[in-house]
Amino acid sequence: SLTGEIDFHALATTGDDVVGFDGVTGILTSNDTGTTWQQGAPMAALSLAMIGDQVWATTPEGVMHSTDRAATFNPLPDAPTLWQISAGIDNSLWGVDIDGLAWCSTDGLTWTKHKRLPAIEAIAALDYDTAYAINDTALVILTA
Repeated sequence: SLTGEIDFHALATTGDDVVGFDGVTGILTSNDTGTTWQQGAPMAALSLAMIGDQVWATTPEGVMHSTDRAATFNPLPDAPTLWQISAGIDNSLWGVDIDGLAWCSTDGLTWTKHKRLPAIEAIAALDYDTAYAINDTALVILTA
């Protein structure tokens, strides 16, 4: 759906639910695997992660959190300033901050700092114990 209409800059999914940042109007949501879309919060996101009805968005202002499927967001003032975020199969989160430090969380509210990474392009969380970070020349395996 939306092929040729929207260039999504960030996407996240959990089951049939999908959230995306369209680069223009803000967050869009779908509860039917992307067949139809509804307008969510009018905000920009660098990266998105979704667990159930909860959505985390990384923004230049910091990590934002939604408990209503991206209709509204609130800042998480104690979270690191992440630019990448990913949800694991056990509902954990991994992220990378603007200085290249990897972080993980079991609840999205409290974060544990891990090691500094080389310049990366994306992170993918498996679970709290493992995530993968990639760039154009390397795959880095992160373990808690």
